[in-house]
Amino acid sequence: MCKTGGKNEYIEKYKSIQIENSIPEANIASNLARIYSEAGNLDKAEEYYRKALTLEPEKPGRYSRLAYFLIDNERNIDEGMELINRALESQPDNYIYLDTKGWGLFKQGKYIEALKFLVKADSLKPIYFYELDLHLEEAKKAVANPKSEH
Repeated sequence: MCKTGGKNEYIEKYKSIQIENSIPEANIASNLARIYSEAGNLDKAEEYYRKALTLEPEKPGRYSRLAYFLIDNERNIDEGMELINRALESQPDNYIYLDTKGWGLFKQGKYIEALKFLVKADSLKPIYFYELDLHLEEAKKAVANPKSEH
């Protein structure tokens, strides 16, 4: 860690390098959100995911990333579901968006409905997608266990 500024100095240096390389501000915000999320600073991560969405509200991927973050971290599943539904309006067969919706339904205890979305996402994925496989297995287990039904 630097004596002069610590972590914030590294973040500022990262931002300035990204700006020098003409990386769009929304992409920088999204990348910072991912960095903060992986570091366990969920408040900062959420702040940057929201900033990215504010900067590019026309891009469904921005809705999807914030939605997944809110759902997966159980910060606000209902808001996450609203956001992923907006993304799905423009791209109803996007396997990543379908996975996020399925995962949100799972977190809401709607296991059968979740499984339907996750199976559809799995059928549309062009490449291996680890998180989707995990979500699909969780939903299959929940549906197979009658005690888990709500």
